Amino acid sequence: WSVPFSFYPHASFDASLDFLKVALTCYLIIKIVDSFRRIERILLLVNAVLVLFAIDIIMKYMASQDHGKIQGLVGAQFANPNDLAVNFVLFLPMLYYYFLVAKNTLLKLLWLGLFGVILFGVVGCQSRGGMLGAVLILVLLFWKSERKKLSLLAGAVATVLVLLFAPGDAFDRLNTIINYKEESSAYGRVLFYESSIQMLLHRPLTGVGMNAWPTAYAEAFRNDEDTSNRWPDPHSTYFQIIGELGFPGLIAYCFLLYVTFQSLHRIEKFFKQHDEFERQRCFVQCLRIGIVGFMFTVIFQSFSYYHTLYNLMALVVAMERSIPGGLPEPAVAAKGA
Repeated sequence: WSVPFSFYPHASFDASLDFLKVALTCYLIIKIVDSFRRIERILLLVNAVLVLFAIDIIMKYMASQDHGKIQGLVGAQFANPNDLAVNFVLFLPMLYYYFLVAKNTLLKLLWLGLFGVILFGVVGCQSRGGMLGAVLILVLLFWKSERKKLSLLAGAVATVLVLLFAPGDAFDRLNTIINYKEESSAYGRVLFYESSIQMLLHRPLTGVGMNAWPTAYAEAFRNDEDTSNRWPDPHSTYFQIIGELGFPGLIAYCFLLYVTFQSLHRIEKFFKQHDEFERQRCFVQCLRIGIVGFMFTVIFQSFSYYHTLYNLMALVVAMERSIPGGLPEPAVAAKGA
């Protein structure tokens, strides 16, 4: 519905076509991925790629490149350092999962080191939202862990390494969160959020159109305190959705998140009932923590239409669909024997 009422119909049409590709990818994931092992391997591959991205970011960061100059290795959602930080936060708990299930000390040290690489990658992106999201992830991993001494030790070691090797000005951008009115980028986001609310109030059912927020802001909803001629994005997934898609879009997005967490809860409950599925239960728990970290981090970053979260939602559906055939209840299996 965003195209006919859009401030920029051409952009909304193109964005709608791109999102159809997201939907098709999710459909294929649900149909093709049919086991926990495949899901685990897919995320292992994703983490391997993110480690390479993190190493590249760290090298640039240690060479004193600031936030405005740092770019990721590839384009799309991996080019902008803020977007890259969102991906790091989302998958950071999965590195901790591999650390927990590693079978020997050498592998545990390897995964702990890679956990630190991703954590340092977040710092290297110099993304305020990313750093706050990483802190939340560390807190949740400790809180949910049944081996709190081990999780505290792992988090402490990774954090100390980051603090030890980070440049002296590593966390200067975090200070702008407290003193946001003194920094144009941070204060600008507050103005953008106010404009998003105005878009919602003026167009509660249709919004200004998918991917049309910059045009609508420049032409009709520019905040009075913004005297620039820039055409920015809203810098928030939630404010982008309410501005571009109105209440129906916000309800649909929240519904998808609700369904995903319900599925994760059912899956974890099933695994928790049987000791032989401890590895799978740990996997689901870390995945859920990653999604919570993602939901928090995108408060500060426009990530509404990227594949990442929707693909994970599809993997959750695929995981739940695989349980009846791939993971039979022990009692049933014993009876059959």
